[in-house]
Amino acid sequence: MNDEDVLTRLKSAPKARFAPGFADRVMARVLSEREVPPASLFARALRRRFVRAVPVALAASIALVVWSAAGAHGTGRPLLDVVLGLPPVVLEDAYTLSPLAILEEIEVVP
Repeated sequence: MNDEDVLTRLKSAPKARFAPGFADRVMARVLSEREVPPASLFARALRRRFVRAVPVALAASIALVVWSAAGAHGTGRPLLDVVLGLPPVVLEDAYTLSPLAILEEIEVVP
């Protein structure tokens, strides 16, 4: 097959035609999209991204909680303390805690 055969086939092929009023429908749609305020477009885009991101963020959060909870096994500490990353509380901490020291730390008492 050479170039002349291809050209002949292209010329003899039926022309693509659109239904009547196609250009009017396209232009009406383009104009209606232009009239949408930018804030509405931003809200629509933000909603679309949010809906896509929430399941991923939720799965990541659950995975982190499970991972933290797995580290609590055998430590003897409450699960919530391990998940939240709280340091273990010992009796010495309770004896060294004084209200005055807390006030001095946040610079309320000179």
